Amino acid sequence: MEVNNPNIIQSYLNSTARNKIIFFRIDIPGIEPIDLGNKVAHSISKIVNDKRLSFKAKLIIEDVLSSSMIKHDNYGKLLAISNIGILFEPNLKIDIINLFDSYSTGTPLFVKWEGETGMGKLFFLSKQNGIKVELKNLSHIII
Repeated sequence: MEVNNPNIIQSYLNSTARNKIIFFRIDIPGIEPIDLGNKVAHSISKIVNDKRLSFKAKLIIEDVLSSSMIKHDNYGKLLAISNIGILFEPNLKIDIINLFDSYSTGTPLFVKWEGETGMGKLFFLSKQNGIKVELKNLSHIII
């Protein structure tokens, strides 16, 4: 569901939705997303030639995400991330839907989204030349 009113966040978080994912383009007061791409890239730069790169990268990503939870005055405990392009790197073999599902069940996941959106889909970079992510099985809003 795409909405243009940031005030809808609280209503959405109070809903009974299984997943709580907020894709946002505009800044949300009190939420400073972690730069996931920068943190992960820095950590995996030492292991890019490792045969177990994808396995180790998943562990690094889990560690970064688990240690990046914040407490927001209005929204409670949440995870906010930005610069997620690294999750689309083919060599890392990240199942982004599973990752979104895992980190949005029980805790809201705020994702700063720079790509395009439309009809329950995310497009990393652009609709024409980007990677399509189907969100039909994940409860989410786009603001």
